[in-house]
Amino acid sequence: MDNLPAEILKTHDSLQTFTSENVRNDVMYAFVTECLVLDRDMDVFLETVSRSFISEFCRSWGYERREGERCIYIHQPRRDSPEKRFELFIDRLGTDIIAHCTMSDWSAHSSVAKRFEVPSEILKWDQEARERYLEYARRGTQTVHHARGMIVGCAGAGKTTLLKRLLGCSHEEIQNVTSTEGLEVHEEIFEIRNGKLKAMKEDNENKKEETLDGIKKLSFFDFGGQCAYYACHQIYLTRRAFYIVVVDASKKMEEEVDTKVCDQSGSVFHGWTYGEYFVFWIKSIHTYCGKENEGDPKPVVLIVASHWEKETRQYENEDTFMECLQKQFPVTSNLSQYVVEDNCYFVQFPVLLNDLQERLVKIASDERWSEIIPKEWAYFEIEINQTKHLYRVLNVLKLATKIPENPNQQNTEDKLRSTKDMLRYYHDAGKVLYFNEEGLEKSVIMDVQWFIDAFKHIITDKLHLKDGYNIVLSVTAASIQLQIFQSEEGNDLDKTKTFNIQDRIEGVLNDITGTFHRKIAFVRGFKCQKEEKQTIAMDIE
Repeated sequence: MDNLPAEILKTHDSLQTFTSENVRNDVMYAFVTECLVLDRDMDVFLETVSRSFISEFCRSWGYERREGERCIYIHQPRRDSPEKRFELFIDRLGTDIIAHCTMSDWSAHSSVAKRFEVPSEILKWDQEARERYLEYARRGTQTVHHARGMIVGCAGAGKTTLLKRLLGCSHEEIQNVTSTEGLEVHEEIFEIRNGKLKAMKEDNENKKEETLDGIKKLSFFDFGGQCAYYACHQIYLTRRAFYIVVVDASKKMEEEVDTKVCDQSGSVFHGWTYGEYFVFWIKSIHTYCGKENEGDPKPVVLIVASHWEKETRQYENEDTFMECLQKQFPVTSNLSQYVVEDNCYFVQFPVLLNDLQERLVKIASDERWSEIIPKEWAYFEIEINQTKHLYRVLNVLKLATKIPENPNQQNTEDKLRSTKDMLRYYHDAGKVLYFNEEGLEKSVIMDVQWFIDAFKHIITDKLHLKDGYNIVLSVTAASIQLQIFQSEEGNDLDKTKTFNIQDRIEGVLNDITGTFHRKIAFVRGFKCQKEEKQTIAMDIE
């Protein structure tokens, strides 16, 4: 070191440092280009260099550096072990990588989330919020394991019946099943115990004394198949779920859907066949839940052929059914990847669903559903189960007062910030609806099903008239409001106006997330004018 030129090093109080930041960066650059030549050189470097040096200079391969920033990109050119070096990079930084600037590279999220079982949505937060998450986690963590299944398909295919059978409902209950309107949320209706799928009662009393740590739970969303609701459905599709697409095997794919089952008149679905509805659902899952980045898991899609009784089915055998599904896709499409033998199940009544149940246990037991969250957040999940039927909407400030006391939270503002971070997580997990945006951030919707029921009234027809009132969703630049007005004889919204609302509001719903993919960004909304008793479209800048 004594032989180095004076313009490189300086000594102050017996401590040698570089004469300037530029010199330091030049030395680092020379070291990288001259010394880290072979793959093994980089491996030894990552294994031996200080953790602080790695944090300061090393970045994932997809990181976009700032102007003037110099960094070492970590990549692995050998295809036989593509993640080995990046895993070493992750291990050297430990959980600090969660707040590291390299998390701006979203392609790195899958590896980090898997390594530390951290919710992947946390990694998309801004750096300050991620630093707060680490602070919460250092005070104690708890493992939660929540799998979620989405049951989709055309109206009348047997989706609700399938769920009732999995729950072990009686023959009488199954025979009295009616078509689902909109969407039904069934939170934590199954637990995985001793490798078996165990149905749980959907009541608060059984959940009051529950603990969350490590219990494997399974929830289901049952999507109504009526096309009038499809504008709302896609906002609930999420990568945080697996999918069961139910196909009615008693119908031919080229057969047009009966309007008695699904009224398509006046909509883009007019004249659609059963095959076209099947393609619609597979395409929707692929579009909204497919892989965002390399390393992301492909969505799990099970196909259940209902009404497979020999006297009712339209297909000779299982192979011909699967071939028919494959033919629904364009030749150049990659959607056929979801129609594979191992993921198809053929359901007859009253034959037991053992094979399907075993597969659900395997899916729901996968470690991808396990997440480590701050212990101070875990209490809120029990709070949701106990209070959502009493308080459908809660004031966030009031909720902050319920958070257990913590010496690190010095004032109300600290508790409020912590509460909002917690709500962001539970919103992404689909437990509540919370939008941390101006005009919306003061309230949280605790009862998701209640809000979904209100959504049903966007499409106003006889199914949605209750107690002489119509309910309409009103969207403004700053808020989402449910406006209620009394219906007068002969003054209901006609179908033409209803479908116009449906088509135009879909653009708004695309940007609302409830598991959910994107931030709110309203383009246009609808204002209910009481004196006119109708819904008027209005543009919002």
